Amino acid sequence: FGPHPRSYAYEVPKAVRRQALLAALTSKAQGGAIRILESLSLERPSTKSMAGLLKGVGVSGKALVVLPARDEILEKSARNLPGVRLLTVQGLNVRDVLKADTLVLTPEGVHTLREVLAP
Repeated sequence: FGPHPRSYAYEVPKAVRRQALLAALTSKAQGGAIRILESLSLERPSTKSMAGLLKGVGVSGKALVVLPARDEILEKSARNLPGVRLLTVQGLNVRDVLKADTLVLTPEGVHTLREVLAP
């Protein structure tokens, strides 16, 4: 008799995760918390340049920068900025979307996001 180890882990179904992400993104869009930049690239890693870029588009507080693919230069530029998080579209999750005050996307990122979230 006695206690037996048991895992109470539960995996949320894919469709539910997708709906939750869509709801979170819709909430941010309705709140005007999404910024779309024509291009988001830097020639070399520079935290100062990244901070200036984000400040120039009116980003303050916590920001989530969503990229269509990994960009090492942008990752190095943003990793030392407090409150700024970089994710690829594939790594996008509800928690990070809801925690961020502002989402920053590119047109390519929006296109990739539509492909990923398409039913």
